Amino acid sequence: MRGIKIKITKINHLHFLFVVIFGLLFYVYFPVFFYPPRSDYWSTSFFFHSIESMGFFAKLNHLSLYDPFSQIRFQPLAYPVLYLEWLIFGANFVYFQITNFILYCLSIVLFYRLAKNFCQDKILVLLLTAVFSFLFSHFDIICWSYHIYII
Repeated sequence: MRGIKIKITKINHLHFLFVVIFGLLFYVYFPVFFYPPRSDYWSTSFFFHSIESMGFFAKLNHLSLYDPFSQIRFQPLAYPVLYLEWLIFGANFVYFQITNFILYCLSIVLFYRLAKNFCQDKILVLLLTAVFSFLFSHFDIICWSYHIYII
């Protein structure tokens, strides 16, 4: 009898490296999923409650122009996406944090694909992706609830 042979390709190596990176990130971020929210979570949650009675277009207008710190930032998709997450998960921040972690992992894959277009050295691209994945500033973005749109 012949054994089953698994063909090991570069794609399998790449998948393995991403599984290792995401596994390490999950290990690092896992305790954060259960922390109470910080930063502007509460003020934004209050804002979401205050616009509940508005019509769809008025709500969309307020969401796209909302700037909690009055720094004249224009981020038209940031708060509509956060509002959608708030509608789905409500006040349960554990699922919200997990969703943000998944979005962060997707941004790592997008970073890898973008870096691959600019650099031919695959080892260098993987090293840059690993550095991007574990930047301390990204840890703050994941921990501080409503700052996922910065990525």
